[in-house]
Amino acid sequence: MNGFSLSGWIVMLSRWVARLTLTNVSWFFLNIPTWFAIYSWYLSDQKLAIIHYILFIVVFTFIFFPTTRAMFMSLRHWMMEQDEKNKQSHYFRTLFNHYKSFLKTNVLFTVIWMIWFIDIYILIDVSQLIAVVMIVIGVLLFAFQIIFFCMEAHMDMTMKDLMKYAALTTVGSPVLTVFILFVSGALSYIAIFQFTALLPFFSGVGIAYLSLLMFNHWTDSVKNKAEKRK
Repeated sequence: MNGFSLSGWIVMLSRWVARLTLTNVSWFFLNIPTWFAIYSWYLSDQKLAIIHYILFIVVFTFIFFPTTRAMFMSLRHWMMEQDEKNKQSHYFRTLFNHYKSFLKTNVLFTVIWMIWFIDIYILIDVSQLIAVVMIVIGVLLFAFQIIFFCMEAHMDMTMKDLMKYAALTTVGSPVLTVFILFVSGALSYIAIFQFTALLPFFSGVGIAYLSLLMFNHWTDSVKNKAEKRK
């Protein structure tokens, strides 16, 4: 019985590792234009050249945000053990089925990030206080973005409500926000600076999976507290 249980765990773990790896590989290679845009900006001597930001708007609106949102939705789907067949193709089906509906909010997200990015690049040397304020805004914006992706994958809500509740959750649930920031920062540091070879395999999907797990735990705790009050 113990041997069967152990083998079952090994099989389940290997399946999940394969799913996560294939999803991250798909996400990573679909985003090659995004990595190229970021790298070309990094190497450029003219950081404020308009061509860079036009390129950023295009790749983030049409590639990065839709592929990332589809990744969160697919992971949530698998965590609920839905659609046992064709799990590996679910990521692409999700991306294709939701691509058009993503575009409107993708534009909004891209514009917000571009405004923040240009502002911090211009203002960061003006004063330390402004630099700290801009960094805090960026950190909260990042947490909001991840929570929005988690909430979108979990709940059937309008985009307006998703954005409103994601913003309220970011500010009103510091434990969830800090956890997401810690996990994202730690995994990004490890993948970029320590084990660069892991970038195509577990960089994005690791952040998404752990964020979804924590978000699921948070929603369960909120539901339990609401039930106890009743």
